[in-house]
Amino acid sequence: MTKYIGKAMPRYDASGQVTGRVKYVDDIKVPGMMYAKMLRSPVHKGIIRNLDFSKAVRIPGVVGFVTADDVPGINAYGRSKDMPVFASENRVRYKGEPVAAVVAADEDTAHDALTKVRLEIEEETPVFDIFEAMEPDAPLVRHNSKSNLWIHFPPDKIPLTLVMGDVEAGFSEADHVIEGRYSTGPQDHAPMEPHVSVAYYDAYGPPGHPHGQPDHLCASGHAVRYSGFAHEQDSLYWGPRRRRFWRKK
Repeated sequence: MTKYIGKAMPRYDASGQVTGRVKYVDDIKVPGMMYAKMLRSPVHKGIIRNLDFSKAVRIPGVVGFVTADDVPGINAYGRSKDMPVFASENRVRYKGEPVAAVVAADEDTAHDALTKVRLEIEEETPVFDIFEAMEPDAPLVRHNSKSNLWIHFPPDKIPLTLVMGDVEAGFSEADHVIEGRYSTGPQDHAPMEPHVSVAYYDAYGPPGHPHGQPDHLCASGHAVRYSGFAHEQDSLYWGPRRRRFWRKK
């Protein structure tokens, strides 16, 4: 190890990246591949009253559309299963939430089809401030929950409890206790990270080439839940990644 520690070592993948030889997920092409683009909610909160694809499906090259009703597995992902793949129960909870996906022979056709979809949403009152959201009469982010507090999600269940130390003892032993409300402006990184995945069938099941990192946020278990296939039928082939970025607030 001494020949590596303290020395500038070339990255094993640097040459391929800077010369353009590395093939990323967006570069993968398979025979008969189709393209999917998301139709997203233009409002922060509301009830979907109408979703009409009749004009969009007439466009040459459009294969069809996918909604929450078409997800064969569980229509949710994330640590707490709180993120639907597509808006569920005809409700949207945030601006930009995926409502449906258009499938077409190429990206341009998919984009064009999205403009022809008729989406009617009855807007509801959203809540943006965390302290207002904690009030008893605050608009509910999740319509099927008792409140916006974490202890009420999922409904009537406590999915996670963290106990670390004795807060009251810490206060009583402290030389000074300063209480106040503090806030900072949001900050975010801006890496080149196109979100793209390639999925297809072969003789062994439904393989996939996802972008991202092989952790709990993008693991084969999620793909299995979406697809409805047994775990032994699922395979993921991780594409090359740039750096591992984490948000810093």
